[in-house]
Amino acid sequence: MPRLGQASPGPLRAICNLSRQASAGGRSAQQLLFGAEPVRVVVGSAPGPDTRRRSARAATTSLARADYGPSAPTGPDGCHSPWAIRPCMLDPDRTPYRPAPGARALERRLAMTVDTLKPGPHPGLVDWLAGRHVEYELHEHPETFTAEATARADHLDPRRFVKVVGVITGDGRKMLLLVDADDHVDLTKARRALDVEDVRIMTESEFGALAPDCETGTVPPIPELFGVQMCADYAVRDTPEVAFHAGSHRYTVHVDRRAWEQATEVTYADIAQGTGRPAWAR
Repeated sequence: MPRLGQASPGPLRAICNLSRQASAGGRSAQQLLFGAEPVRVVVGSAPGPDTRRRSARAATTSLARADYGPSAPTGPDGCHSPWAIRPCMLDPDRTPYRPAPGARALERRLAMTVDTLKPGPHPGLVDWLAGRHVEYELHEHPETFTAEATARADHLDPRRFVKVVGVITGDGRKMLLLVDADDHVDLTKARRALDVEDVRIMTESEFGALAPDCETGTVPPIPELFGVQMCADYAVRDTPEVAFHAGSHRYTVHVDRRAWEQATEVTYADIAQGTGRPAWAR
């Protein structure tokens, strides 16, 4: 009889024989192979050992049947699995493991499914731009987490990419402040520009509550979508086209600056950090 791990006409028969042999000795097939209990997956709040084992088996069976149907191959302990058993991973002398038919396709399909579950652009952003006749381009790029990194991923000069900072004034007003990707908001200048006694940057949770449909730090500079006011540093108006996050770490929007200005009614002030000359004059 061929050893487990070898390509043979009946690998499933070998697994079944191993399971019967293990059951006769009062042990599971995995105990016989690996000398340990099967991994237990906790699902919900503190289920018992049997529940955990059944939950893990049911989850694996669902994946296998999605690819094979009711005739999914059976792995150790009666568990359906397209990957079956891989003893050769522990024993280098065995023949390299050959996955069951369809396993690679299932892996690829699962990877694609996970990728499609990642957030896309803000659901109302494109409709808002189109409804106000603002020409735009939607770009996809590798996942990034800062404005400067996003500008580089999108092959842009940081001075053409808008960083959006959420602030709260002393009287409770929420606002969006815009600076170039490589600049920072100067709160002292912001107090003067907004004519308030105090202003502070929103916490991550506050910013998330303001824009729940956006990933953290990716709020687009469209104040009407979030019911707030907006002020931009003078430097933002230096380019004919601006780009900004589209509510996702993987998408940006490029727009004509003049059309965006008219649609958003943004105001300008000197609010960026800088020694000597302001950012817009550098």
